[in-house]
Amino acid sequence: MKITYKFNNDNGTYLCFGEFEYEEDFPRFLAGISERFNITEPEPRQGPYSVTADFVWLESNLIAMFHEDTGCCIVVPIDSSKVVEEIERLMGKAKGVGPIIDNLA
Repeated sequence: MKITYKFNNDNGTYLCFGEFEYEEDFPRFLAGISERFNITEPEPRQGPYSVTADFVWLESNLIAMFHEDTGCCIVVPIDSSKVVEEIERLMGKAKGVGPIIDNLA
């Protein structure tokens, strides 16, 4: 379970996991987050274009999300670079993951 790419937009920093690219992968993604972050598995909510699950880690409100354009990812609030760094440390990055791409919509 490694970060394969990341980007920023107006909603925050998206840390995306290429091995979880389909909506059917979302339950397994949530289970992995729960285990790695040592938290209770968050409850998924079906939206019109995505499935999300809110959770708190390091006193930050985070969102686990599946969207057909991104696959499964964790959305970190803007200006939470320390949380991004901690998630990268905990989850690891796939080889070749570069810096954050800004304003990818």
